[in-house]
Amino acid sequence: MPVSTSIPRLTAAALLAGLPLIPSAFGAERVRVETFDQSQAAYAVETGGEFPGAAVTLAWDKAGETTPGALAIGYDFTKGGQYVGWYYSGFMPAPAGQLAFAVRSDRAVALLVRLLDATGQTHQYTPAVPANARWQVVTIPLAAASAPGRFWGGKNDGVLHFPLVKILIGVEKAGEPVQGTLLVDDMSFTTTATPAELAQQQADYYWRNATVAIQTQRPGNLFYPDEPVTGDLAMTPHPLGAEFTGTAEVFDIEGKPAATLPGLKLNRNNHYRATLNLPRTPGFYRVAVTLTGDGHTQNSESRYAVIPANRELARKDPASPFGVNTHFNQGWPADLGAIAKRAGIAWIRDGEASLEDRAVAVARANQLCYLPCFTAYTTTALNHRDAKGGWDFTAIAAWHRQYAEKYGKDIDAYDLMNEPASAWSAVLGGGWWGGPWLESFVIYGRQVTQALKQGDPGCTVLWEDVDQLLWYKRFQQLGAGDTIDAISPHPYNLHRSAPLPEDQPILRQYAEFREFTRRHQLTWPLWLGEIGFSSYDMGEPPPMFYSPSTEAEQAQFLVRMMVLHLAAGVQRIFWYDLRNDGWERHNPEHNFGLIRTDSLPKPAVVAYANLSHRLTGCRWLGSYAIGGNAQAVAAACRQGAAPTLIAWLRQGAKSEAIPVASDAQSLTVTDIYGRSRSLPVVNHLAELPLSASPIYIDGLTLDDLQPYLQTAAPTGN
Repeated sequence: MPVSTSIPRLTAAALLAGLPLIPSAFGAERVRVETFDQSQAAYAVETGGEFPGAAVTLAWDKAGETTPGALAIGYDFTKGGQYVGWYYSGFMPAPAGQLAFAVRSDRAVALLVRLLDATGQTHQYTPAVPANARWQVVTIPLAAASAPGRFWGGKNDGVLHFPLVKILIGVEKAGEPVQGTLLVDDMSFTTTATPAELAQQQADYYWRNATVAIQTQRPGNLFYPDEPVTGDLAMTPHPLGAEFTGTAEVFDIEGKPAATLPGLKLNRNNHYRATLNLPRTPGFYRVAVTLTGDGHTQNSESRYAVIPANRELARKDPASPFGVNTHFNQGWPADLGAIAKRAGIAWIRDGEASLEDRAVAVARANQLCYLPCFTAYTTTALNHRDAKGGWDFTAIAAWHRQYAEKYGKDIDAYDLMNEPASAWSAVLGGGWWGGPWLESFVIYGRQVTQALKQGDPGCTVLWEDVDQLLWYKRFQQLGAGDTIDAISPHPYNLHRSAPLPEDQPILRQYAEFREFTRRHQLTWPLWLGEIGFSSYDMGEPPPMFYSPSTEAEQAQFLVRMMVLHLAAGVQRIFWYDLRNDGWERHNPEHNFGLIRTDSLPKPAVVAYANLSHRLTGCRWLGSYAIGGNAQAVAAACRQGAAPTLIAWLRQGAKSEAIPVASDAQSLTVTDIYGRSRSLPVVNHLAELPLSASPIYIDGLTLDDLQPYLQTAAPTGN
């Protein structure tokens, strides 16, 4: 948006060129900060999410108040909601005596204005705007000692604490459901700040908000090897056209230099953009940029990766074992679906499934298999008693049938309910390990599963277990054996005493589970609905659950975990989750993602892309006996192709020799980021460079491996 800005040490004349100053009758200058003279698509909107149903659109209208251009806020309350609006977070002078802006509306509206001050306190105003075909000026007094009608958050004292941080201008629902358009133009403030003070404020604002980023045309900055690996280095335009020069340095996952790109220039002539030609060797990369100009140095870091081309996944692949958890029904932008697809991930599991399911459209657009997870009735189900005190889930079952009838053609499996233990046991007794609540839950589960199958005949319905396999025996005893299509535990490493993938207790339970299902003639495959490792830093006090890991360790754990569980016969695995849920470094829940909150890649998404590319459709041959504390698993990954050995150490790094009975003169070793090198075979021995980061070894024959293999688990379970 066209925000007036200036730079340090500006003269008054230069300031006047950047900030229009309008004489005011209040003994102060009026500073115009937004005129909407140019069309801009990237405005921040507010839909009043605590009151669902409202819709808002933002557009540029060429008919302004005093100069061409205005913002058109289209509002629609016909389906509910209470308010909508547009957020302004550009430059705002301090102190400010009055906020003014022009509006035009073809009908009377209840205007909504919210000011967020420096303490995080929100101040709300609701001036009335009568219907008028002409522009009207709305003024809001900003006397620091006056209290508006409503305020909350921050200091919560009703006093405006400058500088202001954000302004919301919008429309409240009034009376009958309405829809219309509000035009907004020419936002300004009065201020007693001197020109020199305003110049310094503008300089501070610019340097506080100036950004440098590498923008690409690839989802998540994930490139395929045969594509041009280029990106635009873009900087926030300098208000007076200063030039910046600098260098970009590219580093690989170990922090080793991969390229230096000197001689960068960003200026008004190139619109503060410069094209970078980046290394295209497979791997994960960080790009550190240093730009200097106008007496300042601006440092920035970005990321990209070169991953295997997964174009063969142009259609849905229900047979793929590789999935990821997403939150599209909780507000994630739909374009994140393209990142999962590009990484070769075939399935998404999304919570809060509803009759207005947002994840369905994402799955359809990206040809992803979809596993909806139901959470809405986790607690409300416990309130449905019939007249005799028994359970009556009729309405809930009907809702699930309606969902299946509406979306069944786009659904590949259903998750009965997300982690029901806490809510159900709190009412009925028992806990995480099971107990009395399971009896009522099985009644619920049978009715809902039947309803889903009525709405979507032949569908697959998963019943969850916990971080270990603890509930499935009771399910069978209570009569759900012929109802359940798959068991879906969530086997996180909850406790720091067992931080490694190899320590997950569920790995030792698989043999017992297979024996139980064989004995009771149950065809229950295992789908791991949630599993993951968080790349967080330990803080004080330490969190209750989860071990911290670096981003590189998270990538290593992902591969080790996936290989161990799939080789043990697990049918599907859904990593938790696709994107980080926040920026707090000490919060485990914020750091499970394959990509960061800004959608830039983490090493884990690169490791997952290489894993899915190599191991989709593979046949697991079994574990391979290797020396020391190393672990290795063999798989036949392509029809008729030689096998692949995946090997690693639990901790540390050392070489281990393996015998090569064939006449192979060399093997190919590829790391989890797709970087390959040749490994010589000397006297029928190959020295494997093992570490905690797995490697893929190609070039061995089945005869090389067979004497050292232990048979893999049956893949049916």
